[in-house]
Amino acid sequence: MKKARKEGLLPIGKVRRAHGIRGALEIFLYSRAYEGIRALDQIILAHPGESGQKATTFEIKRVRKKKEGRVILELGGLEDRTTAESYRGCELLCRDCDLPPLDEDEFYWFEVEGFSVVDVDGNRLGKVTGCMATKGHDLLMCQGESGEFLVPVVGEILKEIRRQERTIVIDPPPGLLEANAL
Repeated sequence: MKKARKEGLLPIGKVRRAHGIRGALEIFLYSRAYEGIRALDQIILAHPGESGQKATTFEIKRVRKKKEGRVILELGGLEDRTTAESYRGCELLCRDCDLPPLDEDEFYWFEVEGFSVVDVDGNRLGKVTGCMATKGHDLLMCQGESGEFLVPVVGEILKEIRRQERTIVIDPPPGLLEANAL
């Protein structure tokens, strides 16, 4: 979906299957952003290999939380199970401009990919290559000179996000970088 990202679209989930007989979809969310999807008015469904331009846009009628990381989505135009089932395996996309604004200390995962990671003394540690949700807290996946390392997204460690400089400042406790290097 890198092409979709270039088109201003963000992958936010995947259709697991149809749900019920009235055309609802069970969606696996890539993050725990249940509130984020509730704030959207429309989403885009793209079959594997399709760009955002060939995908179908739907109005969101209703979003219900099912389990951690999964929601039931009711969309305008999907009224029966057979039609809904034809979207199994599709990527769920949204326009990045449709995302709700965040507080100053919050960020969307896609925003920080490629950011430099430095410690509070300004030493360059690596770059953010991705993010991962865990039951406890999110993690930044980073690549440094000595390999990959994970940075917990908690206030005691992640000190500042400098969007203009594309830099994240962390204060890692002793041994963190060495202990979780992959």
